[in-house]
Order: sequence, then structure tokens, then C-alpha cells
Amino acid sequence: MSNFIQVSPRFKLDTDTFQVTSSRKEEGPFSFKDKTAARLIYEDRMQGWFFEPVNELLKNDHTVLAVSIVTPLIESLENYIKGQTPTRGNASSSSFFKNRAKIIFPILDQDPADTWAIDVFYEGVRCGFAHEGFLKERETRKCNIIIASQEQEQNPIIYDKSKGEMIIYAKKYVDKIQNEFREYYKKLKNDELELNNFFNVWKKQWEMKGNPTQGISGTVSYSGIQSYEGQ
Repeated sequence: MSNFIQVSPRFKLDTDTFQVTSSRKEEGPFSFKDKTAARLIYEDRMQGWFFEPVNELLKNDHTVLAVSIVTPLIESLENYIKGQTPTRGNASSSSFFKNRAKIIFPILDQDPADTWAIDVFYEGVRCGFAHEGFLKERETRKCNIIIASQEQEQNPIIYDKSKGEMIIYAKKYVDKIQNEFREYYKKLKNDELELNNFFNVWKKQWEMKGNPTQGISGTVSYSGIQSYEGQ
């Protein structure tokens, strides 16, 4: 196996020296444990491996796939902002997801006493896609969830509880989540507290069990062999 893992579109990691190099001459080289390297790799992989491909999917009207890819990133963003990942000891995955979703999409939290919209969004879109490949929710809260390619509304999400219907406008939905990430990158560059919280999660994700090589995700290529993702 090659000693180099492509950890983002423009960054490579040497697994022998743990030095990070960039395809841009003005960047690096960095130590893998450097906060600047972590921030730049994170931004590069999120944009290059998630949002850019998703926007290509939207151009070809693959709206369901586009929405399914970016939806779990809502919880990921909350993890980094909080500086922790959900565990049984502090908070559930659902609470992390719902908290950030309500911030990104305030329409889901118009009445804090009524959780219908956020519950449908979490159970139907997040869990339905991720677990079963269907837009579904609990039997006690049936709802039609529609993903639309035509942008007819200002809001990325609208719903009518009386009709039991939620509509997600795919392009606006993806744009809103991507913009949240762009704003977050700016904070990481200028806010030390935000950067420290981010780095707390980064280290946990990339240095599992005290052995950095066990937490690295990336791709390597071989002649005649498809790319491989190591985890």
C-alpha cells in the first residue's frame, strides 16, 4: 500500500512521517496534528468531497440523492461547534441533529411547544434516508415528505401540519446547509475558541484508540484497482 493517503482533494498525508502536503505550493507542509492543517483539510474535504459533487447531482436533477447526502452533515456541524460528539453520557445524536437543524431552518421551530415539524424532519428525512432508504416516520405521525426540484418558495422547507405534508426544495436546502459551513469556516479562521472546539472533535475522529492510522479516512489509488477508502 502507498504511504500516502489523499485526505482531501488537495491534501495528502504521509503515514510514515505524518506530514501533510498540499497541491498548492504556498500551503504547508504541515504536521498532521497542526490546527491549521486540520482546518484546511476539513474545509477542503467538505467542499470537494461533499458539496461540489452534490451540486453536480442537482444539475442532473438527482434531488433525492443530493438531499440524502447533505442531511447528516447537520449533525456533524453541531458536533464540531459544540466540541464534542453525542454519547450516552452527554446527549443523544437526535438532540444534536435537531438543535442544529432548528438553527439552520428556523421554520422547524416556529412553536417550541410543538415538535411535529422537527420530529418529522428528523425521523422522516434523517433516519428514513439513513436507515431504510425511505422518507418515513413513526406510524403515529404519518406525513407526506416531498423533495422538489422546482424552487417555488423562499424557504428551503415548508410544511402544513393539518395536511400532514412537508416539502423540501432541494437546491435551496443544499445551499442553506453549504452556507452554514462557509460561515463556520470563517469562524474557525478567526475565533480561537471555535477552533479549539473543532480540534477537540477532529482529534477524536482522526486519532482513535491512540493510534492515528486507525482513524484516518481518505483515498489511495493503484494501477488497475479502484480507489480505496480507509477507516
